[in-house]
Amino acid sequence: MAAHPFLTARFRTLAGNIFESLRGNPDAQERYFADLRWRRVGGSFDCPVCPKCGDISSAHRREKPACENHRGRWRCSSCRAHFSVISGSIFANCKLPLSLILKAIYYFVTTSKGRSAVDLSHHLNVSYKTAFVLLHKIRCAICMGYDFSPLEGEVEIDACWVFKYVRPEREHTKKGRKTSAGKTNPNKQAVLVLRLQGGRRKGAVRTLPIPIKAEDEATVLEIVRRFVRPGSVVYTDQAAAYTSLAAEYELRPVNHSVEYATEQGWNQNQAESYFNRFRSMMRGIYLKATPKYLLYYAMECAWREDNRHPVGGLQERLNVALRAIGLGQHAEPFVKYWGDKGRPESALTKLKRWIRRRPTKPQESWTAAQTDDGLQRALWP
Repeated sequence: MAAHPFLTARFRTLAGNIFESLRGNPDAQERYFADLRWRRVGGSFDCPVCPKCGDISSAHRREKPACENHRGRWRCSSCRAHFSVISGSIFANCKLPLSLILKAIYYFVTTSKGRSAVDLSHHLNVSYKTAFVLLHKIRCAICMGYDFSPLEGEVEIDACWVFKYVRPEREHTKKGRKTSAGKTNPNKQAVLVLRLQGGRRKGAVRTLPIPIKAEDEATVLEIVRRFVRPGSVVYTDQAAAYTSLAAEYELRPVNHSVEYATEQGWNQNQAESYFNRFRSMMRGIYLKATPKYLLYYAMECAWREDNRHPVGGLQERLNVALRAIGLGQHAEPFVKYWGDKGRPESALTKLKRWIRRRPTKPQESWTAAQTDDGLQRALWP
C-alpha cells in the first residue's frame, strides 16, 4: 500500500535548505530577496530595479547592512529615490529582519491546514500583532499571484456556509435557558467554490473561492458566467440556485439526499475536499476569523489544495510561495494596520477597493484590471 505523500521523505526534508545557508549572513539574505523580486524584469542584486521609476542598473549602493536588523540601501541615479530590497514589495515598511521574514514563509508553507498568528509569534519570538499582519501579507501575495482566468472543462460548484453560530442568551426563565431558535447571525456568509477537474486520479487542478452573502440564482449565475467559459460541464447539487445554469452549461446535478455519486460517476468530491480542509482551518486554526478577511482565508485554502501534492515535495511548494511573494506588490490594506489609520472602517474600505482591482491574470497590471459592478456586489455586498 502506498504511503500518504505527507509521510514520505520528500515532504519531511527540504532539499538544499536555503535557511541554513542564509542564517547570520545579511548580505546573502539581501541577495536572495533581490534575485527573487527583480529576476522577472531583468534585474538582480547587482542590477537593482528602482521601485519608483522602474529604471534598471542606474542605482548605486549607498549603505551596506551592518547587521540583520539593518538593510542596505540604494540610490537611483534617475529619480534620486532611496530604496532597499523590500521597498515597494509586499513587505514594504516592515521592520523585521529578512531572516525572520524567510522563517515566517517557511512556517506558513510547511503546514497542511494553515498556521495561527499565536503559533507563529511563538516560533519567531514576536508579538501577536506582528505575526498577524505578517501572515496576512503572505496571503495577500498569494492573492496577487493567483490565476483568475476563466475555467474551461469539467467544473465542480458548491457552497459552504460560515459564521452561522448564534450564541444563546444568558437569561434564564422558569422553563430553562432561552434558546437561539429563529435567530440568524448577521455575519453569516457562504463561500462559493469552483474547482476544475484535472482528469482521472489527478483530482482538481485549479480552485476559485468567492465569498457571497446569499446562495441565490442571480448571484450564482453572475459569478459562474464570469469564471467559467460557456459550454463547460458543471457538476452541482440540486439546490434551486443552480438550475438556471442549464441554459448555458452542461449541467450534471447530484442528489445528495440519495447518493454521493450517480451511476454515471457524477460527483462533487473535489469541492467537498476543499470544504473539508476549509472547515478544519476555520474551526481548529483560525478560531477568531472575521468576515472582513474571509476571502484571504478562502484563497489560502485554495492555494493549499492546488499545491497539496507537488512533484518536487516541500521544496517545490516553497518555490511556488516564494514566486508569488516575489510578484507581490505593496499590501495597501495592511499599512499601519494597528495604528490610528488602520484597523477601523477605513481599513475595510481600502480592502474592498483593492480586491475589486485585482486582475484576471497574475501578470496583468493591478491598476488596469477592471471588474463589472455585478461581480463587485456579489463579492462585497
